[in-house]
Amino acid sequence: MRVHCSWPSFQPTLSDGVTDVRPWNIDDTDWLFDACRDPDIQRWSRVSVCFALEDAESFIQKWSSINWASARGAEFAVVDTLTGCGLGAVGFRVSELDSGVGEAGYWTVLDARHKRIATRALRLLSDWVLNSCGFVRLELLIEVENEKSKATAANAGYRSNYEVKKEAWSDGASRDVVIYTRTA
Repeated sequence: MRVHCSWPSFQPTLSDGVTDVRPWNIDDTDWLFDACRDPDIQRWSRVSVCFALEDAESFIQKWSSINWASARGAEFAVVDTLTGCGLGAVGFRVSELDSGVGEAGYWTVLDARHKRIATRALRLLSDWVLNSCGFVRLELLIEVENEKSKATAANAGYRSNYEVKKEAWSDGASRDVVIYTRTA
């Protein structure tokens, strides 16, 4: 079934009054670099254990811009609405544009954990992708052992289909993941 997804002409800033989800900018380089050196972010996400300052710069200046311009995905910084302080990242990749399927992902800095920041950011992103861009399904691939991420997904309206599959990770390992989905 072919679905009509409309790719917006500009990348928006999304907000719930507490958390902003906005496009990355060069001023985010230092906190992005610091955050991506966190062993928990490296363990549970696809951030490389060899993440360098140049990688942060490249991600912000090139990779996220190229994905947006080519309608392959959208990467956002998650920041505090009042202070602008960096709290994490959220984004999605287009899996199948013609069928309206995407894969979302997220992480938060240590100080933002256990404050529902990831849930807020994932909910903002998911609502936008499903309600404004015409996608019909977003998927999350969460490692079987990552109970905190499963809770975040459930709190943001995602449901597990209990399918476990092997998925390649940034460290080259293959890990068991469970698929969570949210539909329009």
